[in-house]
Amino acid sequence: MLTIKKLVLACGMTFGLMQPAMSESLKEVLDTALKFDSAFAAARAELESGLLEDDIAYSRLLPRISYSLAEGDSTFDRTFTNTANPTSNVTKSKTRNEVLQLRQPIYDPESWAAVKIGSLQSKIAIENFRLKAQDFYIRVMGSYLDVLFSNRQLELTIANQRFLEEQSARVQQEVKAGEASKVESLDARAKLDLAKAQRIDAELALDASLRRLESYTGKRITGLKTPSLNLKEVLPIDSDYSKWEAAALNLNPEIRGATLNVDIAKKEIDRQSAGHKPKLSLLVSRVDSLSDSISTINTDSKVDSTQLQLELPIFSGFATSNSIKKASFGLNRSNALLQQAKLEKTVELKKEFTAIQVGKRKMEAYELAEQSATLALQASQAGRKFGTSINTDVLNATQQVFITKRDLLRVQFDFLNNKLRLHAISGQLDRKLALELDKVLSGPEVSFEMVDSASASNPEGAMFRKLDVEPLIKPDAVAKPASLSKDAKPLVVPYFPAAEESAPKKDVDSMKDQAEPTSETKTTVQPESVASENTPPTVTKSAPAEIKARRQPFRP
Repeated sequence: MLTIKKLVLACGMTFGLMQPAMSESLKEVLDTALKFDSAFAAARAELESGLLEDDIAYSRLLPRISYSLAEGDSTFDRTFTNTANPTSNVTKSKTRNEVLQLRQPIYDPESWAAVKIGSLQSKIAIENFRLKAQDFYIRVMGSYLDVLFSNRQLELTIANQRFLEEQSARVQQEVKAGEASKVESLDARAKLDLAKAQRIDAELALDASLRRLESYTGKRITGLKTPSLNLKEVLPIDSDYSKWEAAALNLNPEIRGATLNVDIAKKEIDRQSAGHKPKLSLLVSRVDSLSDSISTINTDSKVDSTQLQLELPIFSGFATSNSIKKASFGLNRSNALLQQAKLEKTVELKKEFTAIQVGKRKMEAYELAEQSATLALQASQAGRKFGTSINTDVLNATQQVFITKRDLLRVQFDFLNNKLRLHAISGQLDRKLALELDKVLSGPEVSFEMVDSASASNPEGAMFRKLDVEPLIKPDAVAKPASLSKDAKPLVVPYFPAAEESAPKKDVDSMKDQAEPTSETKTTVQPESVASENTPPTVTKSAPAEIKARRQPFRP
């Protein structure tokens, strides 16, 4: 018989040695939650209780030994009436009656059916435990990933806020110098205020995800490890859907439990049908009695007996027939629930499998969108310096970069969660898979250092101390979209709109002469590098006021 220890080992629920402080790896988080989580503790207790059903049912086939003792005082009143003068005789005596009996079933079809039902109920307890163990892994691992996602989202909002602070400060300087309008200043301020609100929301989301994960572990979490690989490459799956469907029909705990319920319903019919069959038992007893009757006053007697007892049912008021009908309806119900479970799990499996297949394409599309948005932002920055764009264009491009990065981050973590749910529905989510994911989550550690929001050194009221945050746009590495070929022409931001090309050549030349930098400007411009792979457009120093005054913002 499968013991608790063997079952736990089979399910991969071994408990690791715990350290006094909270660790950062997924494995240690799981080990801590296995000991602390109340839902898993309840599932383990339910398993231990369910495994006893097999032993309880098997006990009906074993011999039953009973002992009874009755002892007391008895008063016997005898009247003799067969004489001319009837007389009475009252006698008091000690009485005792000891019975030791053994009953061994020889033929008992009802007990045999009950034994089989008990064995099936123990198997159902195992499947229920597997289901709740998978739910435990989904909860803890999903919460772990949610913390990582919330942290990445917070870092992204902080990078966006810092970038907009720089843009807003520059716009304010241009407004004072008369180079930008008040509308541009208000637009920059509005987008900066929105970025601050988004940071507050991101901090609240991170705090909530941390509290949820800590509710499973019971310990304060100060840091976790991030993925060391691209999330798209984590937990590769087979692209053949038929294999996943076959695995789900064979391994899914709910489907296996519903199948066992069908078998129990069949055995229940056999158990109820046993009401029409005889029972044969062996009885062995020893009776030791003292003054057990009026004829044996003050007489100690011992009786040993061995008997075969036959019980033959004749009529039970149609109770047995109706019980058989009831069990047949139970079988129909179990079959219907089994088909429903298969249909539901197949639909869920197809949904997650399709989400994974679509998720790959969504990530590729968002990656291209991120690269394109980054190039568009750099083009807007370069265009602002040459008069083809205004500050609002740069701010709108910045917002588009942030939105694209945020959506890409959400798609990446949804893609990984879909993989976990796919393994759970197919009945393959266990500790082995968790350890495989733990190997991937071995990248750099992130810290969740809390700060006092009311402190004077924290004027923004931030909840988390985030110092090492990557900039929204990395100036040293801008990837070219994968859809562009190597022979494609680079994106060049023109000095003048296309409409100017039709102007007379002398006017164009005169305009170019006006725009040429003098020795005072010391301006270095690289507009063709906007679409290059490694070098973004840079301007070392702005033009003097007389040249800036000649620049008029316009749109092609």
